[in-house]
Amino acid sequence: MLLLVAILIVGLGISSLRWELRKRYQPPPMNAAALMRFALLPGERYGVVWQAVHPSGEPMIVTITSTGILAANYAVAQGAPVRLHPAGVSVAVGARHMITPGAVEPMVDVTVSSPNQSPLAFRLALSSAKAISAWARPSS
Repeated sequence: MLLLVAILIVGLGISSLRWELRKRYQPPPMNAAALMRFALLPGERYGVVWQAVHPSGEPMIVTITSTGILAANYAVAQGAPVRLHPAGVSVAVGARHMITPGAVEPMVDVTVSSPNQSPLAFRLALSSAKAISAWARPSS
């Protein structure tokens, strides 16, 4: 009986410690350059930032924001970002390319088409392209 009480006390202690650590967790600081590149709204946060390459060879950055919007912009040049809602968007994943220096997986051609905007094309790592494909909700 005493062993059962000791196990219960240890279990409650561990769960309360986990609750306290979860309560203290602070999200990582946001990168001001990425905030500007993605033109985030107040309270909106960017997700995983993927490195991409425009067909012209310009480096790009792509993310899915905390509000579920795909945002893409050039990594170096300041331009207006492309921001797309997932509804009605279709994603086409094309041919694989050789692994570029520093990359750990093949790059694929990705074309994101939206009824409100001209198609956006870039090269992206295969796993990132799968995440964007899962994000899109094409109109049925």
